[in-house]
Amino acid sequence: MSADTIARCLYALECAWHPMFTPLLGNCQLKYKHDANKPIFTALFTHMKNLDRRGCHRSALEVCKLLLSLDSDDPMGAIFCIDYFALRSEEYAWLEKFSEAYKSDNSIWLFPNFSFSLAICRFYLERDASKDASIDSKKSSSSDLMTQALMLHPSVIKKLVAKVPLKDRAWTDILKHAFFRSDQTGIPSQDHLINIYVERNYLIWRLPDLQKLLIAAAKQVIETLESNKSEVNDWACVRKEAFSS
Repeated sequence: MSADTIARCLYALECAWHPMFTPLLGNCQLKYKHDANKPIFTALFTHMKNLDRRGCHRSALEVCKLLLSLDSDDPMGAIFCIDYFALRSEEYAWLEKFSEAYKSDNSIWLFPNFSFSLAICRFYLERDASKDASIDSKKSSSSDLMTQALMLHPSVIKKLVAKVPLKDRAWTDILKHAFFRSDQTGIPSQDHLINIYVERNYLIWRLPDLQKLLIAAAKQVIETLESNKSEVNDWACVRKEAFSS
């Protein structure tokens, strides 16, 4: 019933559009700060969630793209779910291109969702490319990207183990290591984004191939830290600089 009501709401809003308003071309902005614009953002966001519940992930991705294009300030936080819909709809190449082009400052990978989702993208693109021997050697490997994601967001491990849940015996040993022992980073803004990521994306981690990738990366992190303990401080500095408390 609520989904039908939202669909009617969107239809009514679309009927009220000016003929020159062409948001699907990406050349229009509706600033959320104006009260008259807020209903369309709320309706689109709710519609996107309804599509997700119905398993229409590609459609949800397109709505998410529209939300992000309507206001560059991203008032609805579309950037924190667009990667999830891209993965669920298997738009791996698109997500990589999007992350490289978004705001042109190459900082999007610092967000927990993109740190891990880009590693997953690369994993599937590598698997597909191996079939025709066309792997792009210029890009970081999925294992390197996953290792980097864990270095930047180590508390994700403990949260995923509990939420997914991850039951492989290897996790017992991994969680004993001091680097992965805590489920908090001590930086409120980063912890908040990690909580959002785990709550929204945990289902993806039920795939065995991705669990193997995560285990291998976690073991690589431990091995790296054992041989070079200064890495801990280096990544702590990156976290403090990237996420304001």
